Amino acid sequence: MAILSVSQLNRYVGFKLKEDRALQGILVRGEITNFTNHYRSGHLYFTLRDAESCVKAVMFRSNAQRLRFTPREGMNVIAAATASLYERDGAFQLYVTDLQPDGAGTQALALEQLKKKLTAMGVFDAAAKRPLPAMPKDRRHYFGHRCGASGREKRHRAALSHRTSAGLSGTGAG
Repeated sequence: MAILSVSQLNRYVGFKLKEDRALQGILVRGEITNFTNHYRSGHLYFTLRDAESCVKAVMFRSNAQRLRFTPREGMNVIAAATASLYERDGAFQLYVTDLQPDGAGTQALALEQLKKKLTAMGVFDAAAKRPLPAMPKDRRHYFGHRCGASGREKRHRAALSHRTSAGLSGTGAG
């Protein structure tokens, strides 16, 4: 029987997990606990648990930026992940590539979170709203061909403050 170092054991187990196709691209349902959003790195660290077990999980910034909702402590989710071993610590964990709320739809949850955020900012407060002016102060206007401006004109439109052009062909064209 061979004597293995801890590093050799972890490397071997990690290799076996990576080799097993059944543990690649899996879907795992669970409740988020121990949620930590590392704002500096953008990575999300959490634990997924059910009634009997738990597993640590990490979602790197590149994947976390694509989420359409904000994960929260106690939220039930379905995670698309790959099971692996973090060799340094010998810790089995999930590398999550996507999260979906389990139950309410992603769109509904994202909209609800946005509403709460905007309400907290006072955006919907009637006292904070101002009436629309009768005539806008900025009277920029653009005239061009009825079929649309050329690509060059479109690119420079932001730089123009006031521009009027007459007919593009025929009498009176410049």
